[in-house]
Amino acid sequence: MQALNVFSLGPTWIRLHPESSQIPENITSLQQLKPGLPPEVANDQNNVGKHWEDNPNWSGTCGVLAKLDKPTLVITGTEDNWYQPHVNSLKIAEKIPGAWLVQIKDASHAVVNQYPAEVGKIMNTFLSTSGQNSTA
Repeated sequence: MQALNVFSLGPTWIRLHPESSQIPENITSLQQLKPGLPPEVANDQNNVGKHWEDNPNWSGTCGVLAKLDKPTLVITGTEDNWYQPHVNSLKIAEKIPGAWLVQIKDASHAVVNQYPAEVGKIMNTFLSTSGQNSTA
């Protein structure tokens, strides 16, 4: 759990907030670390990641992204290297017509937890300019 926590935060965040890298020794599962996360969501995320690791040639759903016709916002941290999402976010935004790509400097996989106010502002701006209702 300690390694998972450190990896999800990224090196710059840990350097700036060293206390965030430490979790109590009695935390032994993702469910304990993130009690608000429904177990089925955590399980699904784990299964997709495992599938990706076990099938390196899996193309996923990348081929259908160009067919999306809804406003799309892609947010990533510049240090998000978990299953290479930072690189993948660039590919996703490139394939979806009109997609917004926002990269948050020094954030990692936990970008929403690391910079909640910034993510909220970005989401509100996106929703208000794309004709969507803003509820963030």
